[in-house]
Amino acid sequence: MQSEIEINFDKLNVKIIAYFQNNDESLLGAKELFAPFIESTRRLEAVTNIQQLLKLLQHRGLYSKIEYNTFRIFEKIIDDESYSNLVAKQKELCKKYPDPVPVKKYGDPKGLTDRRMVPVPTNQIPSPNILNTRKPAPIPENKIPIPKDEDMRNDIFNIIANGVSLDVFRRLARHLDFTKEEIKDIELRHNDFRTQNLVLLRMYETRRNSLTRLLKVLNLIEKPDLVREITEVLRKYSLDNNFNNLSI
Repeated sequence: MQSEIEINFDKLNVKIIAYFQNNDESLLGAKELFAPFIESTRRLEAVTNIQQLLKLLQHRGLYSKIEYNTFRIFEKIIDDESYSNLVAKQKELCKKYPDPVPVKKYGDPKGLTDRRMVPVPTNQIPSPNILNTRKPAPIPENKIPIPKDEDMRNDIFNIIANGVSLDVFRRLARHLDFTKEEIKDIELRHNDFRTQNLVLLRMYETRRNSLTRLLKVLNLIEKPDLVREITEVLRKYSLDNNFNNLSI
């Protein structure tokens, strides 16, 4: 399966259209290309597949459409001379990857014509909202500590433990500043990821004791549903007046 992605950097006057294949080599090339436009190298290093990269670009507002998934740039419009190095990198990457295979699409029943040569009817252009674009739940600005009440804290931790998979657990741990060694140690000591999540949250509680940051990280890793559940618990216990008027 192939994917085409068109990225518009309006402020930089840059437009790039690129192809991706979901494999390690293509992912490496994609990371190399987009690194200058993503503020956190740590977040980019955490990406393990093309879909995660697309979501990260979407979160940064760096792309406008996705159609189909070879990593090759066939159109580049770069007016700013300061990005000449980026152009050189793109040319090198183009040599590494072949042209995309012809696709059976848009009035080409035998799939003999390259998609780029076929006019695209305006009513068939894919929506830019292919990936999840739900707005994250708002987080209060002031720093709220993790509740001291045992029942309330257990409710909050259980919501996260039950709603976070093994893959997301690793992302959560990295965003909460746990090292790779600490994450591996938790995974080795505990078999199921629910227990791993609870251990991680208890460790985080002793280090930071900030519920606000925890909620912001859940938004960052695209878990706004968990944020909503947690804020409902806070409303139920009336922990903080800031949550009474919080609209989600």
